[in-house]
Parts: sequence; C-alpha cells; structure tokens
Amino acid sequence: MHPRHLAAPLAALALALCLGACTDDPEPKVEDPPSSTPSVDPVTSAPPTSEPTSEPPSDETPEEFIRRFQAASFDMQSSGDSGPYRALTQNCRSCDNLADSVDGVYADGGTVEISPGSVHNLQILSRRKGTLVIEYDLRIGPTVIFDRDGEVTQEFAGGVSQFQLNIRRQEGTWRVLRINTLAQR
Repeated sequence: MHPRHLAAPLAALALALCLGACTDDPEPKVEDPPSSTPSVDPVTSAPPTSEPTSEPPSDETPEEFIRRFQAASFDMQSSGDSGPYRALTQNCRSCDNLADSVDGVYADGGTVEISPGSVHNLQILSRRKGTLVIEYDLRIGPTVIFDRDGEVTQEFAGGVSQFQLNIRRQEGTWRVLRINTLAQR
C-alpha cells in the first residue's frame, strides 16, 4: 500500500487517539466496583523479579507506567520501532492496530514527526481482581506524517484527549489490556 494511503488511517489515529490508543467498543469498559472483601494491591503484592536494570522497577506505580507507556507510543512513532510499545500491551487490539499502522508507514519509507505529549489529571477509578481502570488527559503537540519522498501527507495541530485504560501487572510489569478514548478537546 502506498504511504499516502496509510497516512490517512495513521493520521486519524494520531488525532483521534493522540497516538496513544483507541478501541472498537462504543462505550468505555469500567470494571464493577470492588466487593466489600479486601483485595490485594497489585502494586505491593507483585513478587520481586530479577529483571535487568533496564527494565522498570518491580515497584513501578500505575501512574509511572502510564507515563512510560505514553512515552513508548511517542518513541514508536518517531522511530518506527513498535517492539517496546507492543511489549507493554497484552491482547490489546487497538494498541496492535496503532502499532501495525506505524509499522506500515515506516515499511513504505514514510516517517512520523511528533511532538512529545504529556499526561495530566491521572486518576485510578477502580481496582478489581488485579485490573486497574485509569483515566487521564493526554496533551499532544503537532504531528506531521511524511511519505517516502519527504512530502507531507497529513498534518495535525495537536490537542487534548481523555483516555481510559485497563491495566494489569503481569510478568513483573504492568500491561495495557484495553484503551478507550472518552473525549477530545
């Protein structure tokens, strides 16, 4: 497929999803409120790992993970390397769709120029059976998508979107299971 044909879907993802994520679900998936029985806090109950020092610490907070996940999304789009981003997800269809789109742009010789964004207003909505539901705002700067000839195919000014993520601690780190875009401003 020609980069100009890939640019439109990628650009739509960039604007609508702030290059972070989306979902095919029409409504956000909010876990049921926790039962009255005490639950185990996944942050403090994760067993220590002997991961290399380049890995996040075993005590990484959900907030730190969300910021690392968003940084990985921006890095993926700037570099074309989707591996580190994909490693932070598990069975997240919309995450895979974004990574596939970025892979396609770079495979066809295109590039993405994106200004780093920032996470704001992050809050944990619920914890249930090890899964956390988190909402936050993502502010993103301008984004430009180029084809293999260096021609601009799409350009976006940036903006703010609100996301809801389901994450779970697995194999010594957090993983994104689902992302929903709640609002765009």
